Amino acid sequence: MGQSVSLTDFDWQLDSEEPHAVRRREILKKHPEIKSLMAKTDYKMVVMTYVCVIAQLVTAYMVKDSSWFNVVLLAYTFGGCMTHLLWSIVHEASHRTLFGRSRPMANTLTAMVANTPVGFPMAVTFKRYHMLHHRYQGDGRYDVDLPTYFEAKMFSTTLGKVLFCILQPVCYYVRPLFMLPMTPTLLEVVNVLQILAVNYAVAHYWGAKAFFYLLGGSLMTLGFHPLGAHFIADHYLYEKGSETYSYYGWLNMFVFNGGYHNEHHDFPSVPGSYLPEVKKMAPEFYTNYIHDSWWTSMIKFIKDKDMGMYSRRVREIPSALKTNSKDS
Repeated sequence: MGQSVSLTDFDWQLDSEEPHAVRRREILKKHPEIKSLMAKTDYKMVVMTYVCVIAQLVTAYMVKDSSWFNVVLLAYTFGGCMTHLLWSIVHEASHRTLFGRSRPMANTLTAMVANTPVGFPMAVTFKRYHMLHHRYQGDGRYDVDLPTYFEAKMFSTTLGKVLFCILQPVCYYVRPLFMLPMTPTLLEVVNVLQILAVNYAVAHYWGAKAFFYLLGGSLMTLGFHPLGAHFIADHYLYEKGSETYSYYGWLNMFVFNGGYHNEHHDFPSVPGSYLPEVKKMAPEFYTNYIHDSWWTSMIKFIKDKDMGMYSRRVREIPSALKTNSKDS
């Protein structure tokens, strides 16, 4: 099982304000020009949505008669890149940066299109929970990005942390159902039916290998994968001074600059393609808390006995209001 994690509880910071709300005020006071980026949209991601969806479906068809080794290898490599591009489009759509805030349905429908070859429904539900993650980061009542005590105890050894990294997509998918269940909306039901229909059609007409390429590939690459490692690197406490970390390397091309994570949390309405501009406009705010590599950050998380599931800052934001069905 390996050595046990030395931590026994989360890093509690009771009655503290959401950290990026504080930073946002400070940054805008010194650099009001950043407001010009907050009204931007990025239609290029709409085009990328259809390119990636078509690429995934064509590849799934092409591997239906391949060896299992080739299917798994392609799903982990090429499929992994496509999956993260599509997941990132869903993420951008949740912030309404594709068509702007005035066209919420266009953003949502594009997210649902991006969800098509991922294998499990998440486009609509993700937005509801992700908005809470931004508004109440670290608040254990609303931020389902935080692991539960059950997970912290279950994955409390070196091997346990490896298993968590592998099972990340499952944990992230199931956790909200227990931590903060919400009544499904009509669009969520449609999203579920959409993905069930696609999965059935792929499995029925193209076979198990094509189906595995899509669903199995998503599960593999959103977990123990050089790109999936960013789910660990983003918010676990590598240093006591910050609970959010950025990465400026070349892998950002597969997540629409999602590695600019401090910039993103400071200004979530700025499209990913413009986040480097935020860093340029306010460089003094983005000189620390930087990962050189997502992969090595995940390996450190696994190997370091002083890091584990408890390596998250938890708070109860005084202004937090019970929000279990709507988002802003």
